[in-house]
Amino acid sequence: MKKINRLIALIVIQAFLLINSGVAGNAFIPHALKLPALKPGMKVNLRDSAQKSRALARVSFIKQIKPGVEASTLSPQLTIGAAGFIGDMYYARAAKEKEFKTPEVISNMAPKKEPKQPERETENLLTSTIKGSRNSLYVRQKVFKELIEGIEDGTEIHIAASGGGGDTLGTIFLIKILKRVFQMLGKKDIKFKIIFSSSKYGKENPFSGAIKIEYVKGISSIPIEGFTDSHFYTINKALKAKIPIEDNNGNQLFLNGNPVFYEKQWSEGNILDLAQKDGIELIMMDISQKASDLKMQYSAIKKGKKVITFNADMGGDSLAQIPGKIQDNSHLDIDISSPVSDLTGLIVFDGPAWILALGGDGESLEKTQKVYITTLFEKEQIAALFDVENYLRKSYADENDPIDIFAEMDEYARRFISEVSKNLLKRHKQVSLDQNMQSEIKKHGPWDYSALLRTDERIEPETLRYEKREEYLSKYYLSMLVVDSSESMRENIKTKEVLREDITWAEREKLLRELNYTTEGISFVTYRSKIKNFSNMFFESLMKQEAAAEELIELFFNEDFMIELRLGAIRALYRKSHFLNGEEKITKKIGRRLIEFMCDNQNNIFLTAEVAKTIGIIGYEEAIDTLCDFLKHPKKYGDWPFLNHYFYPYAKTRIIDTGEKSLRILIEKVLSRDGAEKAWMIFNKVNGTHPKFKELGDRIRLKMKTLGLDTVLMKTDFSQIKAIERAI
Repeated sequence: MKKINRLIALIVIQAFLLINSGVAGNAFIPHALKLPALKPGMKVNLRDSAQKSRALARVSFIKQIKPGVEASTLSPQLTIGAAGFIGDMYYARAAKEKEFKTPEVISNMAPKKEPKQPERETENLLTSTIKGSRNSLYVRQKVFKELIEGIEDGTEIHIAASGGGGDTLGTIFLIKILKRVFQMLGKKDIKFKIIFSSSKYGKENPFSGAIKIEYVKGISSIPIEGFTDSHFYTINKALKAKIPIEDNNGNQLFLNGNPVFYEKQWSEGNILDLAQKDGIELIMMDISQKASDLKMQYSAIKKGKKVITFNADMGGDSLAQIPGKIQDNSHLDIDISSPVSDLTGLIVFDGPAWILALGGDGESLEKTQKVYITTLFEKEQIAALFDVENYLRKSYADENDPIDIFAEMDEYARRFISEVSKNLLKRHKQVSLDQNMQSEIKKHGPWDYSALLRTDERIEPETLRYEKREEYLSKYYLSMLVVDSSESMRENIKTKEVLREDITWAEREKLLRELNYTTEGISFVTYRSKIKNFSNMFFESLMKQEAAAEELIELFFNEDFMIELRLGAIRALYRKSHFLNGEEKITKKIGRRLIEFMCDNQNNIFLTAEVAKTIGIIGYEEAIDTLCDFLKHPKKYGDWPFLNHYFYPYAKTRIIDTGEKSLRILIEKVLSRDGAEKAWMIFNKVNGTHPKFKELGDRIRLKMKTLGLDTVLMKTDFSQIKAIERAI
């Protein structure tokens, strides 16, 4: 017994010395321990293998102290009891290095344990599918198969489409397919509800982001037991935004004595009657609220009901993992541009997440997909894969049970403002209805993600939205991936701060902006949309005589209002020149102010570009030199914010395009107002590179020849033109 005690003391002392001497990494691992989950040469994650690493440390020390002693001659009690402290110290140190490689194998000192069961039960059956799915909804997790096949009639399936935009339209497409799957299982009384958010973009909300609920009309709050104010609403067909136009101090704008509002019908109101016929209820959630409040209220709504909750996302930007601040082009979320609403939805709604049209939003591009989708598979977080292409092809070929989902979806699409969802429907028509094709999922098998993440050569990618973002359409695009839970997606997010439940939408957006993420509300994404929609609003007011030209001119010079509103007012005026009296004098006054805007380096460069375009619209000739200089040296103008590798080239292209468009419009105005000779002189000075410049030049030449002005054409200094072209 004394010998054993001395041995224990010696082990502890030597362990302490070795750890503090900095040679623990070499001294501790001269041998490997054969345990059920270990093999020679494999990597072991120490954070998940505490007992293994401790046992290995104990064996290592015993071999250090008593070389030649056979492991089998030492008692398990000695190994576990005496060296436990050593193993703990070793583990604490070695865990910092995350992993090590096991070398040669020796006798097993520790008691054998049963291998740890995986947290998610999976089925490794390549052909295992959900009944009723025409062998197209493949399952990877047994629990998901049981969930879908075990749904009872009368169950409510809630699908949260939190991201805004066209997510509701894509979710309706998903529901129409799921309903047919359930019908083939004999279940015809499944109730579907779509919970969409108050986050809107473009025409429906030019300000973008989470709109204040008091500005949303056509809604009625859903009473929730235990809560005074409900953040969930039923809608009617009059659903719309009615946003007061205010100055920087919150004062309402009045025109012709009447308050001015931006009003636009929302798509969900436009399709409400179609949804009701299909047995789909639409519920709006005020996403501007704290996530914790929304989560509690949603739990109360479900209480006492048979409810299954899914998430739905078009494009896959909800897969963003937020791995820290965006600082260079290597960041995996470099192309993500609308993460706030999706993140909020992942916090509020637990349950499997359906990813449709992967890459079709121009945000989840090739690099992001290949890392994030691979991670999901490796962590066993993919629950299922729906080969929608194969399902639709089989359905259309079935003479006994023909369906025409696209005929049903066409009317939805006609009434709904969306790009990503409409593109998906269009491509399914193109590919899925072709009986001569075979789906990529069938070709490669559902779980060969390395093959399925490659480009689908059958589909031509397009550019999206004002930002001209490029899609990346992998072989997954025409299928639906199902992540087992929003909890898994939250688990994969690296910057946990953005998942805080106690903050509002606006506060979450601020956190993401500080990480250099492009969010739904960032101005450079919305400038063009705002000005365009404000211009349409003011033009309508002028046409209906609800506003006078003089009022809009006064608004333009009122610096208390946002510049986008003021530019919209001016553009509306110049769409029809008969609104103006003394146009030339007014144009000079407005033009000089616009030049001042252009030369103000405090303005965002995207706003500066829109100012340049407005100069062209009003036809202010004195700005020709400034506009030409803007084309040649755009970096001299405006404030260029941090832009990632995607948005920087887009920004540069957009700036040049906008500048050239301004000059084209200006030259065309001169052509119609002052004649071909003057227009030709200006054209020679600019000679832009855009293809439309060539068309403009051809028109001017033709007009000059018709008027017999060929001699002017012969005197043109083409060397100067080429020099300008090269500079641009």
